[in-house]
Amino acid sequence: MKKLLLSLPTALVFLYYTNTYAQIGINTSTPASTLDIKAKNETGTSTDTDGILIPRIDRQRAQSMTSVSTSTLVFINNIATGTPTGIALNIDSTGYYYYNGTVWVKLHNPTNTPASNIYNSDGSLTGNRTVTQGSNTLTFTGTSTNAFSISGKTFSVDAANQRVGMGTTSPSALLSLRTNAGSTTDAFSVGIDNCGGACGQGIARNITLFNANSTGGQFAGIEFIPSTSATGISGASINGIDRDGTNNFAGLQFFTRNATDFGPRLTIRSSGNIGIGTTNPGAKLHLISSEQSNAFQMQDGSEGNGKVLVSDGQGKATWRTSSAIISAVLGKVNTTSKTVNNNTAIGSSVSLTPGRWLVYIGQLINTSQAASSTNNLWMRITLSDSSSSISTSTFTYLASQLVSGWLSPSISNTGGFSFLSGIIPVQVNSNTTLFTWFGTNSPAATPPAANVATNAENYFFAIPMN
Repeated sequence: MKKLLLSLPTALVFLYYTNTYAQIGINTSTPASTLDIKAKNETGTSTDTDGILIPRIDRQRAQSMTSVSTSTLVFINNIATGTPTGIALNIDSTGYYYYNGTVWVKLHNPTNTPASNIYNSDGSLTGNRTVTQGSNTLTFTGTSTNAFSISGKTFSVDAANQRVGMGTTSPSALLSLRTNAGSTTDAFSVGIDNCGGACGQGIARNITLFNANSTGGQFAGIEFIPSTSATGISGASINGIDRDGTNNFAGLQFFTRNATDFGPRLTIRSSGNIGIGTTNPGAKLHLISSEQSNAFQMQDGSEGNGKVLVSDGQGKATWRTSSAIISAVLGKVNTTSKTVNNNTAIGSSVSLTPGRWLVYIGQLINTSQAASSTNNLWMRITLSDSSSSISTSTFTYLASQLVSGWLSPSISNTGGFSFLSGIIPVQVNSNTTLFTWFGTNSPAATPPAANVATNAENYFFAIPMN
């Protein structure tokens, strides 16, 4: 290969005309590369300048170049012109830049220190940044307990134990959430935006619990810990039971801890049967207690000693006093003489509590003259919760509401006696006093005058119904 030795004054002119494959030496007769420039004074204290002056241009000139060959080297001496856009995107300070085929790239920073990056230095973003991954992945690997974090404990990845913490840098579970002391912010919230079938959408589930291992009937649980540590002993829990993966059947079981044990207190089997005090309920609601009078308690304001639970036609229950416990209530019979007329108070009374009652009425009727088959009176006795008018505001009739009968013929022409007796069943809705009244009587021809008085035959009492 041809080697040329040129003097410095003619070197640059000669370079253009030199064969492309020649090795050129400046200040050396033995060039070691295509172009080998030796310093005129490699050592010593000479004040002469040695070096190469690369073309010096401003940013606008570099930005304006076209058809730039890759590896072109320039020195940017002014960034007051042009803008950091296009091929000048990286030109933000004076210094050496080379063209990489697309943009100018800074060769080195002017302070002669290693360029800072996230691998060797802390730093601050100068603006919003977006990483467009496309189909590429972004992976961080680590082995420490707080290998990756955002703003301290806002988000922390424990790479050593494969855990994630939010609000803590020492997560105790795969995902640990913790609020700051005194914070009123919810620790966990899950919401959906879905209206289901009404909008033609599928049904979304807020939270799902499952066990990837199909062995065992208990497959999911929520634990409640009384202590201040997530690793503390459970004081209560809700567990999934009756697991049937084929038919997607399941039930629930509620546990609590007390001085005796940690055990199931309420069980809902997949059949729908509910057990309290038993894990194998045999009915829709099955209660077992080891203490008498401690299995069931219902208070609706009607409770009281000796009362029994009864229901209406719809199965709505309340407490009532049993007829087997309630005694018959004796009433007060009329003590004054009164003429038998329509809508007339007789004067007998009885005070009753709420419930169903059979009211027994027996009333002797006196006539001044003998009644006959043509001259007679059909008499009707009814009940009222008022002594001044016929009213039923505090009770209702369950069946008949009248005790009726004719005047009886007399064995003499001077007068006679008749006796009306019967039962009126009622539903008393609140504490009340019932009074006997003559209702609307039906006379036949000219009946004889009749009246009621104090007679030993009279009675008025009530017996509770079952």
